[in-house]
Amino acid sequence: MLDNVTNNDTAVASFHSLLVNKYGLEAAPISPTERRLRCMGHILNLAAKSLLFESDAEAFECETTKLSDNDAAIEREFQHWRQAGSIGKIHNLVAFIHRSPQRKEAFTSIQLNVLKWPHSILPHTDNATRWNSVFLMLNDVLNLREPIELYLPRCRTSKTIDKNDKQRLERHCTLTDDDWEESIHLHALLYDFWELTLQMQGNVAKKLREDATNMAERHQTVYGKSDEYIFRRSTSTSNSISTSTSFFDETSEDGTLLNVLPAFDHLLSKLETAKTMYTNDSRFTTSINLTWKKMDDYYNKSDLSKAYLVTAVLDPRVKLRYFEQNWRAEWLVNAREKLDMYVEKFSSIVQVQLEADENTLLHDNDMNETQSSNMTFGSWRRCDDEGTNEPSGFAKEWNIYLEGTRVQDY
Repeated sequence: MLDNVTNNDTAVASFHSLLVNKYGLEAAPISPTERRLRCMGHILNLAAKSLLFESDAEAFECETTKLSDNDAAIEREFQHWRQAGSIGKIHNLVAFIHRSPQRKEAFTSIQLNVLKWPHSILPHTDNATRWNSVFLMLNDVLNLREPIELYLPRCRTSKTIDKNDKQRLERHCTLTDDDWEESIHLHALLYDFWELTLQMQGNVAKKLREDATNMAERHQTVYGKSDEYIFRRSTSTSNSISTSTSFFDETSEDGTLLNVLPAFDHLLSKLETAKTMYTNDSRFTTSINLTWKKMDDYYNKSDLSKAYLVTAVLDPRVKLRYFEQNWRAEWLVNAREKLDMYVEKFSSIVQVQLEADENTLLHDNDMNETQSSNMTFGSWRRCDDEGTNEPSGFAKEWNIYLEGTRVQDY
């Protein structure tokens, strides 16, 4: 499992050649192309950056510099981020607040003394090279909209504010109603990337939570989802009791290969819907189209390795039925035949007989334990309401497995 730089294609091919040269063809029955599995976290990272910074994400990062005390350099940096639309204004506003202890104190004072909040929060500062830090910043700012809208006019009319800072605040930091609206839509799309990143990469989730500077940050709610925390989710149990579930359960199987294709389906569906919703917003629509194209490119590359499809089908909660219900008809052409071919090829490699003794067949309804998952992520892993668990006369265990209903995900 490697990231998506082309050097890794060369590395996999070279490793294959080494195996063949040393041990012969039987040692490497799987081709380099089929061995090339791509890191889903890296794909999510690239796509999220496209959503934030359009096609020039890498160039935008290269031009981003750390703020200095030089006024001209500060102005250039604010102008640079202003080009990124509403997210650029949010970045500038957060940078402005964090520029001095006095500004931070004034912002927290509004929360505590004016709004009478039980605690104050400073918005998360982003790192241009890490999209998830931008999402955290965006989530904070949306949750802090009320104190921000009180802070801005007070700051502009303050007798102590520098003339250049005042102009900078007005030109590069003040959000219009349209900016707030775009930010809300952007947050909704990015949340799907955030959720999948944390679910499928527990190490990333753990590191992000450890980086949170205090317990208040760790228990920040997701904007628009009052029952969900940014690093934890509240889920309903069978008794309708709300419980808090960590994104990074060490026993979770959410990062396994079987979830990759359904995760692609989930995000591409969200982006397809967004493309139709925001046709009048040319900049935002461009970002969505670029993100969709990047995700679709990597989705198509998954066809080069049969491992993605086979691992999903071999999970009794997913099986071929998931793809029959969610894929277009043309994508399913010869799918069953291909699967049969894959199984036969694999069985010949490992010298396994597919024909099973009738007394030792394991039916799907005999498998009553699986890893747990929450109610949102892994919704594709579900049992079927109708169908049959009986073998229907099939002689092969493979046929019995595919024809049976999916089992419940406990």
